[in-house]
Amino acid sequence: MKIKNDYVTKQDIKKLRDEMKRDLRSLSNDNSSLKEEFKSLKSDIVDMQDKLMGEFKKMGEDNEIITGKHRIMRDGLEDHEIRIIKLETVSTASI
Repeated sequence: MKIKNDYVTKQDIKKLRDEMKRDLRSLSNDNSSLKEEFKSLKSDIVDMQDKLMGEFKKMGEDNEIITGKHRIMRDGLEDHEIRIIKLETVSTASI
């Protein structure tokens, strides 16, 4: 039966330190990778927002055009209505 040592040697500490350095480097590399992924994701989100804002702006402009055309058509119909009423009163007065 072997007796287990309850003390830590310099070599044990060196091994532990080397393992911790490797782990820290690995974490640092993972962190850099995550930063790049987040930058890419942020860029994608900003691009999508730009596209959406462009579409909303275009929809607003289209809505203004449609509203203007509707106003012109409504005014034209009101003019025709007034003319029809005048023609009907003239034609009934002459009978």
